[in-house]
Amino acid sequence: MLTEREGKEREVLQGIKLTKEAESALLKLLKHVLKGKLFPEDMSIKEKGLIADFKQLLSYRKQTRSFINDDYERARTELVPEAEALAYVELRESGDNDLPDWEDRWNIYFHRAMKQLVFEKLGIKEESYG
Repeated sequence: MLTEREGKEREVLQGIKLTKEAESALLKLLKHVLKGKLFPEDMSIKEKGLIADFKQLLSYRKQTRSFINDDYERARTELVPEAEALAYVELRESGDNDLPDWEDRWNIYFHRAMKQLVFEKLGIKEESYG
């Protein structure tokens, strides 16, 4: 399960739906605007502050995204041996283990087990499982 901090970090990362490329381009633009103080003349001090805050948020998201992805991949990888064991048992109990397409069937059972374990142990729903 995710800790409270990890849950909050995930919320921050999911707040605005942008592709990585769009987010990177926007971050570059904001840095350029802030560095050169290239604000529109009618922009208030508060709005300029919001631009600076948005740049900070995007920078934080970029750093945090790689941290969360690394943790998720490590946690998911740790589930592989258990998923393999579940797949072997399920395949053997199904009676499908003597068929010519055994590897294909085992692959289906393995991925089914991974989806179940990722949901049960990491709290990630099947449709968001990568």
